[in-house]
Amino acid sequence: MKLYCLILVSVTIGTTFGVPRKGRIFGGDPAAPGQFPSIVSINDPDQFCDGSIVSKNWVVTSAHCVDYVTSTTTILAGTNLANSGGTTHKVSKWINHEDYDNEALTNDIGLIQIEDEFEFDDVTQPTEFVDPVENATCSLAGWGMTDTVDFPDELQFVDQTIFSFDTCKSFVGDELVEEQICAFAQQGKGVCIGDSGGPLVCEGKLAGIVTYFIGGCGSGYPDFYTRTIPYVEWINKNIESK
Repeated sequence: MKLYCLILVSVTIGTTFGVPRKGRIFGGDPAAPGQFPSIVSINDPDQFCDGSIVSKNWVVTSAHCVDYVTSTTTILAGTNLANSGGTTHKVSKWINHEDYDNEALTNDIGLIQIEDEFEFDDVTQPTEFVDPVENATCSLAGWGMTDTVDFPDELQFVDQTIFSFDTCKSFVGDELVEEQICAFAQQGKGVCIGDSGGPLVCEGKLAGIVTYFIGGCGSGYPDFYTRTIPYVEWINKNIESK
């Protein structure tokens, strides 16, 4: 069964935004300041998804995160902390891919525009895009759950190995589409609730966007991502025309 990595989903099993934020991404380590300068926290009022800066005033994330964006949502950039530091930005527009399927989680990509502009420096930068290569080592970053109640205050990351499309398909069958990829570290490490929309970074560039996981957090199965390269034209078209 595919599992969303969205914090809002956890509300249905008794988790609330008021829980203590501690621990780390499953099996991860604290990220150094500026190690992932494009990552942002999507908050309403607390962190519920992650995203990546793509321009002066646009963020890319998963469509299933954008589904929950409202006029009160804010974007926190330039900090390794989920709810403090850095700069906070109000959102002005948000859009999902026109072919997004919220059941199959295909074309699971969306954009959020902020009212002002990001100020770029050593800890705040727009990302470039790259396609993940089989057997490459890439990094997942996020503020996702460490168990059913705990979230990290500090940004965490874990290195994962990119699997081939055929290997990824062996886990989920024909549900996998060409625009998706999977990656794996080891049992006890990987995506959990709260990591939705976050980056899979290869060679310092955005290769994938967290879409779903199977079997539970750190269960020993790979994590699944929406590849970014197939959507670069769509991203550029939308951020230039809005």
